[in-house]
Amino acid sequence: MNHQQNSTILIVGAGQTGGRAALTLRREGFEGRVTLIGNEEYLPYERPPLSKKILTGKSTPQDCQLTQPSDYIDAKIEVVLNQTVKKIHPQESTIEFESGEKEYYDKLLLATGGSPRILKTKGSDLSGIRYLRTLNDATKISENLNTDCKVLVVGGGFIGLEVAASAITRGCDVTLIEAAPQLMGRAVSKEISNIVEMEHRRHGVKIKLNSVISKFIGDNKVEGGQLNDDKEIACDITIIGIGINPNIGLAKRAGLLVNDGILTNSKLETSEKNIYAAGDVASFEHPLFGKHIRLEAWKNAEDQATLAAKNMLGANEAINSIPWFWSDQYEYTLQVAGIPQLGKLTIKRNIDDKNILFFYLKADGTLIGASGVGPSGKIGKEVRIAQMLIEKKVQPNLQVLADPSIRLKSLLQ
Repeated sequence: MNHQQNSTILIVGAGQTGGRAALTLRREGFEGRVTLIGNEEYLPYERPPLSKKILTGKSTPQDCQLTQPSDYIDAKIEVVLNQTVKKIHPQESTIEFESGEKEYYDKLLLATGGSPRILKTKGSDLSGIRYLRTLNDATKISENLNTDCKVLVVGGGFIGLEVAASAITRGCDVTLIEAAPQLMGRAVSKEISNIVEMEHRRHGVKIKLNSVISKFIGDNKVEGGQLNDDKEIACDITIIGIGINPNIGLAKRAGLLVNDGILTNSKLETSEKNIYAAGDVASFEHPLFGKHIRLEAWKNAEDQATLAAKNMLGANEAINSIPWFWSDQYEYTLQVAGIPQLGKLTIKRNIDDKNILFFYLKADGTLIGASGVGPSGKIGKEVRIAQMLIEKKVQPNLQVLADPSIRLKSLLQ
């Protein structure tokens, strides 16, 4: 590997991906200059606790940190916070800050993440309408979640549901609205969606499907939302979770190839020499699936941070990790591995009366995805085995997949 002592690696984006990449560079023996640049005031932190333990008050911002602040000092990583990079000049290998100051790089990693999709409807600029993406967003929302606070959640994806679960455990009165006919429609099967919906209703969340906000009501502060059927829902705070858009502006202005993310090959190299992209913002070529995909998940941030760091040092490795993400809501865990959407055939495995698993296979019988929900550790173990099967491109026996009395592990032989 190339460990030039006098070269400079800049990382734009000081989230989980950027922070992990910087630490990996040092772990891999790189002795040159490493600078990590972020536009927030915080050192790198993990996002999963934001919609859960930060909102419920069980965690502090310090608990979310990727590592101890002293670790960056010990590793001689320069951390620049509260700074926005305005431009990349690939021809001269520099980045430019808003102040006009420039920094030279030998290698550059873009880990710019994403920004919440904004709901543009009448009254959407009223105060009390919130989005959850940053630590500051989470702490401000958390301050509002008092007993009997009326909370309107817009969006029935993972973030919206986690926010609803957190708010209900704080004693709030919660209504969640979703435009589609089912919750988490793009990510899981109808059956899993129904189980999660029942669990939320059991805990007191009022759920309205096939519903969109036609306008928000209030003078200066939001007091409610009017739905497409003209019904009104009173609220003290609205939290909108309708997905994120990848932050591709910087890359696009620099002439890098972009689509739904910054386009990279399987080694996370962009269309411009010496510039890499990783994490939520990267639309990367996955050799196993034979297409470009973009993932918004904790595991992807970890895996790509490590891979990008190694490849900037000359490892030349292709990504091979299987997509995986999870969501904890109440006592239930929901897990997804691979890309279920690519499946043409679905096989159900009833582990017991509370744990259910689905397998998704391509037309040729190759396992391509799995998803499951349940209150115990069983789902996690089964989904981990499914990940291994997907990685090995196994064409499993369908009866074994469906029969919970036969151990899934037997398919690995």
